Amino acid sequence: PSGVKVGIYISLLQAKITLKNMNLLKEDPERTIEISFPKIREGRSYGQLKRFYDTGSPTFHTPLDELHGQLVTFVANAEVINQLFRDVHCRFTQPK
Repeated sequence: PSGVKVGIYISLLQAKITLKNMNLLKEDPERTIEISFPKIREGRSYGQLKRFYDTGSPTFHTPLDELHGQLVTFVANAEVINQLFRDVHCRFTQPK
């Protein structure tokens, strides 16, 4: 399909979010931006997210500040779920 091609990919295991703008050339450093969960949680990702937002789709319907807030909330929830998984996994894999 034609048009602007951008995506947000989430890796819970690697604790990072990858922003991709496939409209940019492969060698362009702005084509792929990776942001770690801690960086998002600590509020140090806004600049990277803004660059992605500004060079991405002109049809983004979610305002930048709202998108940033949603990512912060998502990361907080993902970290809780990851911790629960580790706790349960450790509990069932510990020798008795």
